[in-house]
Amino acid sequence: MHRREVRIHSTSQYERHCRALGYKPAEITLLVIGFHTGWEQGFATSQSELPTSQLGTADH
Repeated sequence: MHRREVRIHSTSQYERHCRALGYKPAEITLLVIGFHTGWEQGFATSQSELPTSQLGTADH
C-alpha cells in the first residue's frame, strides 16, 4: 500500500474506534485533525532520519 492508502485506512479505523467509544461527530472531527497532525509529524520525523539518497522514495 502507498502512504496515502495507509493513511486513509488508518483514519477510517481511528474514526470507527472513536465512534465505538461514544464520541460525537464534532468530537471525532477534532480527534481526526489531531490524528492527521501526528501522522504528518511522524512522517516528517521518519523522513529526516533517512539518508539523503533515500529522501522522496520512502512511500514507494
